Amino acid sequence: MREGDDKNIHCCLGIVSVTRWNTTSFDTASRWAKDAELGADYRSSPRDPPSLSHRQQKQNQDPSQTNQAHLRKILHPNLGLPCFPPVFSSSSSIMSSGTNSRAFYPSDRFVISCGTVPLDLIHKKVLLVRLRSTNEFLLPKGRKDENECLKAAAARETYEETGYPATILPLNVPTRATNRAGDGEHTEPIAITSRVTDGVMKIIFWYAASVDSQSLPEQDTQQEGEDFESVWMDCEQALAVLTFADDREVAQLAIHAAFGVNSSTPHSLHSL
Repeated sequence: MREGDDKNIHCCLGIVSVTRWNTTSFDTASRWAKDAELGADYRSSPRDPPSLSHRQQKQNQDPSQTNQAHLRKILHPNLGLPCFPPVFSSSSSIMSSGTNSRAFYPSDRFVISCGTVPLDLIHKKVLLVRLRSTNEFLLPKGRKDENECLKAAAARETYEETGYPATILPLNVPTRATNRAGDGEHTEPIAITSRVTDGVMKIIFWYAASVDSQSLPEQDTQQEGEDFESVWMDCEQALAVLTFADDREVAQLAIHAAFGVNSSTPHSLHSL
């Protein structure tokens, strides 16, 4: 590396972009990140490393710190460098540059779930589940079984949580799936949602499903520990009572595609 080169340092849980960085080794960046975490006060140029005495003094106060932990922390803002909060565990990583980002999760750090927006197309109803213990209104979903395809998992979880048999519903929504036969309806996922809890990424693949609201639900289909009540609602009411915003967005997308309702007005679903 030559002095004055523009370089990107890829840390475990983020990227620190350094412009015209004067360095001879990666150790310099490690020291800066380390001192930033320990609260070093940078009054000089970003080219100037912190004083050794200050660093040693802080280390003596907290000798358990390691280089790996320091590199995961946010650099001090006086360095003039972008800050990326650590949102992943040490067994996962994310790298970001410009508008592109990449993340790594080993198989024991992510969960694949599948769910549906159950719709009665004839009566224009939406089927929700109410978790009795918390009074939360949710869309039916659950984890994919080993060797189970996504569509089958979504239909099965809908049936188990509601007691209603469900069929994946083709919709005419945009998709980036390849080798399509045309621009019409398809049964690819209409959306995904995700969240990270305790370092584990949960990814939920969403479909629309066709369900008959006039049929009687089967009993005892829920798994041990589940306590859901199946509730049919009209579209406007369903969007109003869903507990979580991401569920509302998924339901709004399915309702708009199935019934032609203006998706920009989720709480004013007129003329259903």
